[in-house]
Amino acid sequence: MALAFRTVKLKVPRQSISKPATDEQPFEFHSPICRDYRDHRIWAVSLQSYEFTAYHGGREEDWELGKQSIKLRLDPDDYQSGKVVAEFYMTGRPDVRNDSAYEFSAEATVLITADLEIGRT
Repeated sequence: MALAFRTVKLKVPRQSISKPATDEQPFEFHSPICRDYRDHRIWAVSLQSYEFTAYHGGREEDWELGKQSIKLRLDPDDYQSGKVVAEFYMTGRPDVRNDSAYEFSAEATVLITADLEIGRT
């Protein structure tokens, strides 16, 4: 077993606060990712840093936030690659949640950790 790491940046452009925004980015390791006894990949994703920017009327502006969240998941492609998917969500207070003048953009840096098969580089 050998641990390996990849840093990936995800970003969503400015959009309405009325719904979540998603970005996905590919990643690859140079050896196959180990699997556990249930045939699940031995890997994890963690959030390193993030930034949300709020807009009102097309300009960057501070306004009272309702909620910010980022959901992360890893989707496999083959034995040594996959994609990381991030869902960004930002809302305002209840009286402006459906107002199209309120928008957000977001970015995040994540760390992917994987256990790679021994003897393959």
